[in-house]
Amino acid sequence: MTDEMEQTPSRPGLKREFRLLLTSQGVSGFGDVLALVGIPFAMLALDKSGFLTGLVLAARTIAQVAVLLLGSVAVDRFPPRPLMIAADLVAFGTQAAIGVLIVFGSPSAWQLVALFAVNGAAAALYIPATSKILAGLASGRDLQTANAGLSMTFTSVGILGFPLAGLLVSVTSPGVALLADALTFLTSALLLTRIRGIPATVAQSGSSWAADFVTGVKEVARTPWLTAGLANAGMFQMLVLGMLPVLGPLLAIKHYDGVAGWSALLLASSLGMLSGGFASTRFVPKRPLLAAYTATALGVAPGLILLATGAPLPITLAGMFVYGVALAIFNTLWGTTVQQRVPGKMLGRVSALDGFVSYGCRPLGLLLAVPVAAATSPLLVVVVSAVAVALLAATVCAVPVFRGEEASRRLHGRLDVSDPAAPQHERPVAR
Repeated sequence: MTDEMEQTPSRPGLKREFRLLLTSQGVSGFGDVLALVGIPFAMLALDKSGFLTGLVLAARTIAQVAVLLLGSVAVDRFPPRPLMIAADLVAFGTQAAIGVLIVFGSPSAWQLVALFAVNGAAAALYIPATSKILAGLASGRDLQTANAGLSMTFTSVGILGFPLAGLLVSVTSPGVALLADALTFLTSALLLTRIRGIPATVAQSGSSWAADFVTGVKEVARTPWLTAGLANAGMFQMLVLGMLPVLGPLLAIKHYDGVAGWSALLLASSLGMLSGGFASTRFVPKRPLLAAYTATALGVAPGLILLATGAPLPITLAGMFVYGVALAIFNTLWGTTVQQRVPGKMLGRVSALDGFVSYGCRPLGLLLAVPVAAATSPLLVVVVSAVAVALLAATVCAVPVFRGEEASRRLHGRLDVSDPAAPQHERPVAR
């Protein structure tokens, strides 16, 4: 990073800018909670088959993936904060429009698809920009703590948010929940405007955007642990995060009393993510990617299988808690590893490509969940998906080069293997 980066205090949570970022993410997290409960039940009220749910979520994700191609370069060429503010404002407008249509009108499928698509396009810049801004506020051994703190902030709001979201949807309507979600985007944008003096590495290049994008692709392609990570993320997005928002509410209606049961299950996963985030602030493994994939292999499948089979609610809640722990550990360790090992001038592109591959696979799950479940059964789809992602993570665990262990050894006191010529100040040294 820059010399200014080296002046970052050793405890990033005490920085004013970091506190504002945490608050902004917490507000956004609460809005996401409202959307997770509000969107599927708003769509199910219009189409009981669940197909409309998958359609609008797929439209949002496809637009997000398309814009990530452009955003991957934009985040490395421009400061991240203005991009995040603009994304929040566009998301505010589109989510408010969706809420108004649902509460006061009878929206058509094409209106919902168009609005969700614009909303997804706005969100495309947010993930790589957040990664970039965080790397400007923390470095070295503080980076994992900062990532874990951000994860805990984002997920802890679910502890309060999911019961409130379930109550709001039950007492009023899903559209009201989406209007409340729109206000969280506006609040997040206002908080981001108060952040000042963020050190960030901006690529100084006379090359075209296309050339910069190709450079980012080559960085990923020549690094085995990155390619393995993106392949794992793509399958996880398709088989779990693409399937669960569509089939999860349907299974909750069948086994767990609909909105109340689904809110409780989401709350359990949020409690698990909070616990996993806290554990990540204390536990700094020597082999972070091995620990991350092990958590996925062991922790994800049980909760999904219990949900699919309609196990007693307390047991399923425990399984979803473990699911949340595994997600938080993986997300923290993966995000920290990327931020530590990828050159700062390319971090935006690599983070965006990570999102591009991941979110590019999610629409397949969103669109195929209902047809495949109708041809077989929701139980079979969820169980097969859970076992598949566990086996994939176990496979990555078995191959050292996919875990980046050579890079990990080089990072302890020296430079990253992927860029031997990188100056020391541009790559934080792993703990």
